[in-house]
Amino acid sequence: MTNDGSSAEVLAERLSHLFETVNPPYTAGEVAEVINVRAGAEIMSAVHLSQWQAGQGSDPSHSQLLAIARFFEVDIGYLGYDGADWYPLRRQFDTEYRF
Repeated sequence: MTNDGSSAEVLAERLSHLFETVNPPYTAGEVAEVINVRAGAEIMSAVHLSQWQAGQGSDPSHSQLLAIARFFEVDIGYLGYDGADWYPLRRQFDTEYRF
């Protein structure tokens, strides 16, 4: 991973920080399982989370980013995405996947 400030790099750094500092610590599998149960559908896997944490893999969808942010109780902007896009997506996500 290069230090170019890309969205993938920011996401990787922020996910690593969240996984390292959250108490109790969770595995990618545990986070994915909770997110999927809350969503009532399989919207991500442990593999996705591990790839994003390593700065690899396909770009996450807004629904996936929002679910991660909600799990870790952070704003979606913390994950490296503009907060201006967050609020309409939050309403859409809340309607689709009521937590």
